[in-house]
Amino acid sequence: MITFKEKPYKADEVANILNPTIKKWFFSKFKEFSLPQLYGVMEIHMRKNILVSAPTGATKTLKTNLWILQRKGYWKKKFIVFMSRH
Repeated sequence: MITFKEKPYKADEVANILNPTIKKWFFSKFKEFSLPQLYGVMEIHMRKNILVSAPTGATKTLKTNLWILQRKGYWKKKFIVFMSRH
């Protein structure tokens, strides 16, 4: 079944799931989470299958990579599919 998320998660909810080292790095590079990150990071954290559609440069890839970086060795066991129109 396909569902649409009506509202994004709050920034503090997303920040609270980040590893302290990743959190420190992220906020040293970025002022805040992007809207696609607020919609997607928690869903990925809960291991839900999601499809995010957003313009180029909207940090879709970084959203996924935040989760991968937190799971040391996870990429050795699972597949993560990233699709781009380019």
